[in-house]
Amino acid sequence: MSSHSHLRQEILEIRSELKRVSDRLEALLTYLENRSDLSLKDDSDRRIGVFSLLSLPDYLRKSVVALSGFDEATAGDIAKNTGRTRAAESLHLNQLHNMGYVKKVRRGRIVYFSLKEEKT
Repeated sequence: MSSHSHLRQEILEIRSELKRVSDRLEALLTYLENRSDLSLKDDSDRRIGVFSLLSLPDYLRKSVVALSGFDEATAGDIAKNTGRTRAAESLHLNQLHNMGYVKKVRRGRIVYFSLKEEKT
């Protein structure tokens, strides 16, 4: 494969990945807009909203987007979705828990995470 063909293939792969991410973000925004319990009100309302989501750093937003596809999930479940390690996702999900965006429940040796409807 020539370098030109290789470069073209890389560009097509990147374009495909960007389309997939764009579609996923659009689905998440639609989901958030259609949830009556989520709000675009300011932080004094303490609810998770689109602006709160957008204010998160990319690495945390990626975890939230992945978690939004589950009712509850382990760090390993999220890692499979994001392509990151379980340890990295565990760190990010615990950070989101400490920020009040994510609920954390331990059942035996397994920890499950879910999105909170309201930030505490």
